[in-house]
Amino acid sequence: METLDAILEPLMEATSAVYAGSGLIGWIDLWRGILLCNVLDKKPTVRFVAQPVPQPGETPTDLEFVADFNPRRHRHVTIYNGVMKFVDLKFHAEAAFNVKRRDDQGWMATVWTRLIASDVWHEGVTFDTSDISVANDSGFLHLLPEILVDEKELTWKNFSSGTPILSLHDDDTVYILVVKMNSYPATTLLLIVNTGSLTLESCAQCFGEMLQLFQPSYVPSVLSSYFGKDRECLSMK
Repeated sequence: METLDAILEPLMEATSAVYAGSGLIGWIDLWRGILLCNVLDKKPTVRFVAQPVPQPGETPTDLEFVADFNPRRHRHVTIYNGVMKFVDLKFHAEAAFNVKRRDDQGWMATVWTRLIASDVWHEGVTFDTSDISVANDSGFLHLLPEILVDEKELTWKNFSSGTPILSLHDDDTVYILVVKMNSYPATTLLLIVNTGSLTLESCAQCFGEMLQLFQPSYVPSVLSSYFGKDRECLSMK
């Protein structure tokens, strides 16, 4: 009898697995979709949820490019509190992802949400890197000397960026990794973008020596609520 892995391998390639609570686990393929399964059910069944945006590429050349390309620089998915969130970046300079090419390293992003119990994705905010300005009273401008045109406007010509991270606690926050091109050791920043106000709220410098192909060494996470319950039990004893 074929294993579940053997059956699913031609259909999807999971890049991460997420525990969504109450026994529900999601295996995420950033190009294709999400497999959901409640492993605590007596007879667990698998449900497939397609991503709201199909994998890019229409020509054989594009599809071959996508097959060998890591989707992590373009996409991210979270499952938390019964809600699935998906973000997709379309880069100006990549024809397979955006036919309206521009001469910079910027992108256009769209955030989607969907209840786990729902059958419909809801398209949320769409914004471009050209829409992002720096928040007022920013205390981090000294970290951005080569990415600022002036005190408010950002330039994306000298930096590569991507690898979006959706916040688990704030619906309007997306983290973006930025790396200066042709520099060693790599100048790497983590930007905190407010998608509601379209402002850069903060940033922090990161160590880019171990960074490969925009693969972050961090993931959003929360501590299980069971930790609190165990503490209460111990205090009662």
